[in-house]
Amino acid sequence: DGVGGDTRRLVTDRSKNFPALPSFWLGDAAKANELKTKRILTAEALVVGSAKSGFKGPASKGRNDAHSSAQKDVDIFGQKQKRVEELISCLVTSPLPATRRDAAKSLGILGWKDAVVVAALKQALLNEDDHSVRFEASRALINLDEWDEVAMAVIASALRRGTNELRIELLTNLALKKSGPDNKTICAEIVSLMSCPDDDVSFRAAVA
Repeated sequence: DGVGGDTRRLVTDRSKNFPALPSFWLGDAAKANELKTKRILTAEALVVGSAKSGFKGPASKGRNDAHSSAQKDVDIFGQKQKRVEELISCLVTSPLPATRRDAAKSLGILGWKDAVVVAALKQALLNEDDHSVRFEASRALINLDEWDEVAMAVIASALRRGTNELRIELLTNLALKKSGPDNKTICAEIVSLMSCPDDDVSFRAAVA
């Protein structure tokens, strides 16, 4: 899925162990079917919302048709927008949890902060029946500086129960954010990790 011939790909490590989540996120078969129906309805709503809003996305750089560099910016912008639309479609319509998980992660990596993107991630967070998809949707929202309460609860759980490798990754991302989390739960987890026996984890917690 490279853009403009770029051979780089967004790769998801499918072997990563996601932290266990509280039991109230786990439902029975009836609940799973209900969530699946919600996901389908959400997909239809997002398609309508995207059409109404025109899916403008972030403002691109100034375009000057007299310069080739400006035209290149327009081409890249269009390609990226198309990729984002494809990822949203995968997130809200794919029957495969791994595909939805990868789509959520890729949306966070691309950093395209658009109302439709944020809405899709929040709906996945609330309606999703797979905890790994909820985790990636939460991380994507944080990467977009969307400090959603449910997303922060998921991240706090990951900091508390995840591996040290995952903790370092999350703490590093949090430290790079323009605004910090104003949430007692996640702040408490960060402070607690400052006393972690692992030096890398404790250092990243102090920086975050």
